[in-house]
Amino acid sequence: ITFGTGYGYVDKELADKPVFTLSGMKRITRRFGLVSENWVVPVDDYEAVYSYGVRYMAQKIAVDVAFVNNQEIASDIFVLGMPYVDFIINFGKK
Repeated sequence: ITFGTGYGYVDKELADKPVFTLSGMKRITRRFGLVSENWVVPVDDYEAVYSYGVRYMAQKIAVDVAFVNNQEIASDIFVLGMPYVDFIINFGKK
């Protein structure tokens, strides 16, 4: 589990309010894990954006298949959220 916070910087100005993140992964087998990444961003007041899904992990690649959701997506699209696919490639030596 990871928690983070920080301020955005746009047009040479620091944002008035911070962004918060809470993320985590739970390995369920040697190659698969459950993942979640959640953001609380200062849009007007604060708005939450969250994701949840499954990660496949190999030696040089990882693939996430997940859903991204927030209050607007849940009311406009459907309850599960917007589909999301992510590929991570490790170019380092091993």
